[in-house]
Amino acid sequence: MFLFPASPLLKAQDTLSYNAFIKNIHNHHPLVLRAKNIRLSGDFVYQSAKGGFDPVLSGSYNEKYFDTKNYYSILNASIKQPLYTSQYVVAGYDYAQGAFVDPETQTTRNGMPFLGVEAALLQGLTFDKRRADLLKAKSYKNYYEAEQNVLLNELLYNASLHYFEWIFSIKELNLYDHFTFLAEQRFKAISALSKIGELASVDSVEAAILFHSRSLDMQSVKINNQKTKTNLLTFNWVGTTQPSISSVDLFPADSLEIYYEKSRLLFNSFLNDTASVNPYIRKYQSLQSILDIEKRYRAELIKPKLDVKYNFLANTASGFNSSFNTNNYRMGVTFSLPVFLRTSVNEYKISKLNAQNNQFELNNRTNEIQFKEKVIWQNMAVLNEQLFNSEKNVKYSKLLLQAEQKKFDHGESSLFLLNTRESKLLEAELKLAEYRLKFIKNVLELVYLRGGLNYNL
Repeated sequence: MFLFPASPLLKAQDTLSYNAFIKNIHNHHPLVLRAKNIRLSGDFVYQSAKGGFDPVLSGSYNEKYFDTKNYYSILNASIKQPLYTSQYVVAGYDYAQGAFVDPETQTTRNGMPFLGVEAALLQGLTFDKRRADLLKAKSYKNYYEAEQNVLLNELLYNASLHYFEWIFSIKELNLYDHFTFLAEQRFKAISALSKIGELASVDSVEAAILFHSRSLDMQSVKINNQKTKTNLLTFNWVGTTQPSISSVDLFPADSLEIYYEKSRLLFNSFLNDTASVNPYIRKYQSLQSILDIEKRYRAELIKPKLDVKYNFLANTASGFNSSFNTNNYRMGVTFSLPVFLRTSVNEYKISKLNAQNNQFELNNRTNEIQFKEKVIWQNMAVLNEQLFNSEKNVKYSKLLLQAEQKKFDHGESSLFLLNTRESKLLEAELKLAEYRLKFIKNVLELVYLRGGLNYNL
């Protein structure tokens, strides 16, 4: 590295930390961009529902001239402002003149302004479709936000598992590389000594067997390392059109041991943290709110319809400055009720079943997540004991290997015993690395179940 300058083909991403890896996913991964669009959908649904309370302008003009005669000239214009539910304030202007205009609709030449209200007194008095759509849209905002977090949580959790599988494979590769190097050096030394008669030739055979066995294991570990790195690169987007890093050499910024210590700190922070709620639960809670609103709306449709209209009319016979008079008005009442109510009643029953089924699913999901989290806490207690014992095992295996090496150097031990001690140390180191990886994975699963999306170490 010091003798040769850096190749211009190497990129800055050759060293990849976990936090940088998660940042790349947040910034560039297409599923993250898709999740953001899902949340935007919730905002658009809400804004669309608010449009149901916008004022509505309407107008129409019809005229007929035939054979030099004005049959009719009819103008209707109004503005209608919705209120809380099925109530409206209406203001408008009517004009109807001509030889064949219906006397009922005919106005003076100045037209007839009007001001009034329209209201539903039974169905729609306290709740209607427009109000239901707005309330559901508010819940849909929460639903789509939860859906976004569900996708992000799944993506970041799976990506994190692949990252630490890669970290573990590098640890495994380094261990086998080190012990294979020791086996090779010992094989060369024993072969040289056996040629001059210092050691029996069978010792060189045994050393060769160990060296080649380690070399075979090393090749398997290299294949696994390439596989884990390939899986990692499928997540590490560096742009919206660049699926992964093209560099062949990729190294982690920190070791498995450092990430293990960081995960311990994160695990300790969970001891007093109970605020997070899994986005799956938030999703079902939002859907429950939507279904409850739908059920309430369907119950409203069972009521009969009784709608009233009342307009104050202005007398404009003497000009446009005339004011409204309570003696001049136009009113109407409409009433309707289906005889058997089969449609509205059964639609209400269906909406009630949908709400109940979602509540059952919500209870099941909540219990499932709580149970999984409880199992992890129980496993952590056992895993801590395993880590403690494994660390002791590595320490004692090193002491035994050092002692066996001294005995072998003084001719008081055999190559078989020395190789056995060394293999036991390799086995202990691998087992300790596996336990540390398992601890990190358990912490990541806690992050996943909590749903806080705090994937940072």
